[in-house]
Amino acid sequence: MKSKILILIVLFVNFHTNAQQNTYLDALKLKEIYDEDKTKNIGYFQLINEINFVLSKYKLNLDEFNGNPFLTKDYFPKEKYNSNPKVNGGNVNDPKNLESFQFLNITDSKASVTNQPSWQTLIIRGTSDFLADRFTAELISMATNNSFEKIKELKTVKSLFPKSMQLINEITDKNAETTTYALDFNILKSMVKKDIEEMPKNIPLLVGLNSTQKDFYNIGYQIAMQTKEGSSIQQIIENLSNSNEMINQDLQLALKRLNILSIALQNKQGAATIWVNPSNDLNFLNTKNGKELVARYFYGLLYEQLKDDPIFKPYTENPIQFVEIVQSFGSLFNQLNNTYELLKSKDFNLKTTEDFITYSTNITKSINVFLNTKIINDYLKIDNITFTYLNSFLSIHEAILNKDYQTALMNTYFMLKETMNLEDLRGLTFLSEIAMVEKSEDVRKILESYTQPIGSSSIKRKSSFNISINGYVGLSGGIERAYIDGNRDRGNFGLTAPIGFTISTSDKKRANFSAFFSVIDLGTMVNARFNDAEIETQDVRIEQFFAPGLGIYYNIQKTPISLGLHYSYIKNLKEFTQNNSIVENNFGVGRLNFSVLVDIPFFNIYTH
Repeated sequence: MKSKILILIVLFVNFHTNAQQNTYLDALKLKEIYDEDKTKNIGYFQLINEINFVLSKYKLNLDEFNGNPFLTKDYFPKEKYNSNPKVNGGNVNDPKNLESFQFLNITDSKASVTNQPSWQTLIIRGTSDFLADRFTAELISMATNNSFEKIKELKTVKSLFPKSMQLINEITDKNAETTTYALDFNILKSMVKKDIEEMPKNIPLLVGLNSTQKDFYNIGYQIAMQTKEGSSIQQIIENLSNSNEMINQDLQLALKRLNILSIALQNKQGAATIWVNPSNDLNFLNTKNGKELVARYFYGLLYEQLKDDPIFKPYTENPIQFVEIVQSFGSLFNQLNNTYELLKSKDFNLKTTEDFITYSTNITKSINVFLNTKIINDYLKIDNITFTYLNSFLSIHEAILNKDYQTALMNTYFMLKETMNLEDLRGLTFLSEIAMVEKSEDVRKILESYTQPIGSSSIKRKSSFNISINGYVGLSGGIERAYIDGNRDRGNFGLTAPIGFTISTSDKKRANFSAFFSVIDLGTMVNARFNDAEIETQDVRIEQFFAPGLGIYYNIQKTPISLGLHYSYIKNLKEFTQNNSIVENNFGVGRLNFSVLVDIPFFNIYTH
C-alpha cells in the first residue's frame, strides 16, 4: 500500500518567460529598495540598477513606463546629489517557495448415503448428467460468442476497451484454429481490468464527443494522472497551461492566464500562505506607505504582463477596473491555499485512496472556480452543463481508484449517454461483471446469466419473428396411443418438460403463436396412463427421454404462459403384461396433448 515519493515543489521563480513572473515578490523587492533609500546610505546609481533589474523583466525602466497607469517616477527613489557615486551593481536573488512533501502511489490493497443404485441406473444418470452439462456448456459457449459478437459492434465500447477487444477478436475469430478455454476468460478478466484502469485516458479520444467535452475530459485526465504521479499544485497548473491536447484555443489561453496569475501571486518564503489573495492583501490608495505601495508596484508590473492580453485588455483602460478584475480571483486563491493546507495537514504524506481522491477533488475545484470567475466565464461562454464535465470525470476516476468497476462503468454510461445507447450499457455491464469476479466458477454464472436473462420469453412476444432454442415446463394431458397390435388409446396426464426449437410470429394485433419442434422431454417418465393396468412404463433408459414432436402454442401477452397442442413420439417407453407376464416390451407411444406451459427460452437464434 505504502510507497513514498519525495517531491520538491519548486515554485518556478527564475525559469519563466516575461509573461510569467513572480510579480508579488518583485513588488516586495521594489518596496524593499524604496525603504532602503530612506533608511540606508546607499548610492543612487546602485538603487537605480536594482530597480531597473526588476523592471527589465517587464520590459520597463525608470525612464520609460510605456504609459503604465500605476507606475511613475513619483513612486521611486529620487536622486541625491551628495550620494556615493560608486556603483555596486544589482543582483536580485528571488526567493523560492519550497513545498517538500511525500506522496503515495495508490496500489492495490487487496487487498463444500443413500442406498446404492444399480449399475444401469448409475450409467443412465451419469450419461444424463453429462449430456445436461454438455448441453448447458455448449449453450453458454454459443451465448458467449453471440455476446462477444454484439460487443464487437459497439464502437464506444471498442474505444474504451482496446485490449479486451483485441482478445475478444481472437476468441471469436472464425478462421482461428483454436478453442475457447476457461483460461481465455481469466485473461479477459485481466484485460478488462486493465482497460478500466486506463479508461480516463481513452475517454477524451472517443468519437462522437464535441470539442468542449474532449477538452474538459482531457483536463480531468491530466489532473488524475498528475496527482497520481505526485505533481505539486503549481506543477499541475503549469502543465495544464502548456498542454498541446486542447482543441479550444480560447480555453488554452485561459489556462495560460491561470498560470500567469498563479505564479504572479506566489507569496514570499515563510509566509502564512503559499499564494497572496489580491482581494485581501493587495488593496491600495494613492499613498506611498506600506502595503499600498507594494500593491501599486504589483498591479503596475502585472499590468505590463496583461495589457495586450485578449482576455484582460478590455479592462486595462481603467486602472480601478483592472484592480477589481484581478481581485475577483480572490476565491481562486483561497481555494488554492486551502488545497495546500490540506496537503500540509497530511504532512504531505498521502496514505489512503481517500486522501488521494480528496487532493484530486480540490485541484478540480480550483479549476472550476477559476473558470467560473466572471471575466473568464464571459470570455469562454461556459454553460452550466459544461461545469459538470470535470466533476463527472472525477467520479469515474474515484470509482476506479476504489476498484469499484461497476460504478465506474455506470458513471461512464451516464456521463456519455448522449453518445451511447442501451446496447452499450449492456456491453459495459457484461465487461464490468467479468472484471469483478473473484472465482473461476463465477465466470460461468455470469455467462449463464447472459445465455438468456429472466423474462426473455417476452422477446418472442414483442417480436414479429423469432427463432430460439426453447424449453417448456408445465402440465399436459390428452390421448396416448400405445403402438402394439390394436393400437390401444387411453387418456394421460402429467408433467412435461420438452426442449427443442421454437419459431414464433406475431401479427399487427400482437397475436403471438409458436411452432415448437421438440427433441427431448424430461417429463416422459412422470406422465400417467389412465385405466390401463396392462401397459406399464419400463425401467429407465436413455432413449426414453428422446421425444421428437411438433406443437402449436398460443403465447399469452405480458406473461410467460403458453397454451396449445403438442404431439410427440417416445420410443421403447412401455411394456405389455398379461397375468404378470411380459407379452411385449420395448414399444413406443404417441401423445397428443393439450398443455399449459411456462415458456423458458434458452437462447435466441434470430429476432426481427
